[in-house]
Amino acid sequence: MDRGVFRNKEKKHLRYENASLYTLSMVLLGLSLAMVPSLIWTLYDGDPYRVFLWPVIFAFVSGTVLLSLVRMPDHVNPLTGLFMLGMVWFVSVVFGSMPFMLAGMAPVDAIFESCSGFTTTGATIMSDIESWSNGILLWRSMTQWIGGIAIIVIFLLLMPMVGFGSRSLLENEMTGSGTGNFSTRMKDAAKQFAAVYIGLSAVMAILLTLMGMDVLSTLCMTFSSISTGGFLNTTGSLAGGSWYVKWLVIIFMFMGGVNFYLHFRAVNSRDVKVYFRNKEFILMLAWFFLASIVAYALIGQNNVTGNGITGIFYSITDTVLMVVSAGTSTGFVGDVPLSTWPLTAIMLLFLLSFIGASSGSTAGGTKISRAFITFKYIWNGIKQMIYPRGVFDVKMEERSLEDGVVSSAVVIFLLFLISSIVGSAVLVATGLPFLDSVYTSISALCNTGLGIGVFSGSYSGASDFVKMFMTLLMWIGRLEITAALALLTPSFWKEFLMGTRKRISKL
Repeated sequence: MDRGVFRNKEKKHLRYENASLYTLSMVLLGLSLAMVPSLIWTLYDGDPYRVFLWPVIFAFVSGTVLLSLVRMPDHVNPLTGLFMLGMVWFVSVVFGSMPFMLAGMAPVDAIFESCSGFTTTGATIMSDIESWSNGILLWRSMTQWIGGIAIIVIFLLLMPMVGFGSRSLLENEMTGSGTGNFSTRMKDAAKQFAAVYIGLSAVMAILLTLMGMDVLSTLCMTFSSISTGGFLNTTGSLAGGSWYVKWLVIIFMFMGGVNFYLHFRAVNSRDVKVYFRNKEFILMLAWFFLASIVAYALIGQNNVTGNGITGIFYSITDTVLMVVSAGTSTGFVGDVPLSTWPLTAIMLLFLLSFIGASSGSTAGGTKISRAFITFKYIWNGIKQMIYPRGVFDVKMEERSLEDGVVSSAVVIFLLFLISSIVGSAVLVATGLPFLDSVYTSISALCNTGLGIGVFSGSYSGASDFVKMFMTLLMWIGRLEITAALALLTPSFWKEFLMGTRKRISKL
């Protein structure tokens, strides 16, 4: 064996195997690099650069030191994978809040804003957004973009590792990709999905630039749309924006809410028909189209719609914007304020938020596929009562789904529903009006960020308890409940700590 190769292997084995610390090092290094554009912008504007300089130095040095000491083991058990899943979000939120705190934001507010960004919720405590520096606003939008790409990677890598992802479904989908090993195929797919995500972001940024938007607005709108986040650098969201910008945002919000595997297949095969051969995509398109018609009819009863052809066109634009924004959990608002919408139309928006968009997308909510599976499961139960000897399968894409996939979808859907009810009850107990509590609970849990009633402008007036409780709901919703609830159980920590002690004792 070549001596150089032997020395490299020997050096490699000197590093301690620890999946959690290795993941932590990569997260810190990634976040330090992601903060550099905001640092450069702050230096260019002459604003206090230490807001970003110290976090960048701390994260880069810490990440580099950790990376030199640890390496990723060949095998990661589900408990460690689940711990890694929670740690990624925790470290990202805490580290991401540092610039906000150094800029003068209260710690609770900074954690809320950071969590809202990384979970692509888009709820904000900033009542006067334009008063903050451009560097802070850029980082605020960047957290959403990072959160969006992290959701896709986690869906592909960590979720199947933990056991909460549809591993069997993904394995079937990736068959024929040219790679024999499942984990390797997933890693390759994660890179390719990330490339699609970056490519779509670049296309939108170019189109917005051609439409005459300034650099900061272009970046913030791009980062917010494809990630289905909702943070912009203006207080009024998309109010006052041109119709063509709104339609561009609608298109890219919708694309952010589509399963990224479909984007990957469409780009790879150069065939847009792959979208229309997918059941979930067709359901999502039909659901948004129908909801837009119903919403327009409902707001028309309150004379919110415009007059004349031009007024009607602008009203339709704003209605579709709100429907797609709610359905993809983005949270953008147009020129027609929600305060003028009838209660029935607002309830429709939050139903859209609760159901969400496609699985494998950056959107929040329960996901259309799970809602469809749950509905079919309940309908089959009713038919079973009528025809006791009948056999009724839940089918999707003309295939009968495994019992494990069906039960997982139904459980997650019910957990979202139960969590929304519990969240509403807790918020009512704090003194918030009932309807505001329900909307706020769904908005946080489904990562939508829409504010209604007392929080129609921002969440700056909320108490610290409400802010921290909403932060918890945002985190739970982003981890799709099952993983979050597992992390909150004492039995998980007992088993994880026992496993850690065993690994340490073997050293």
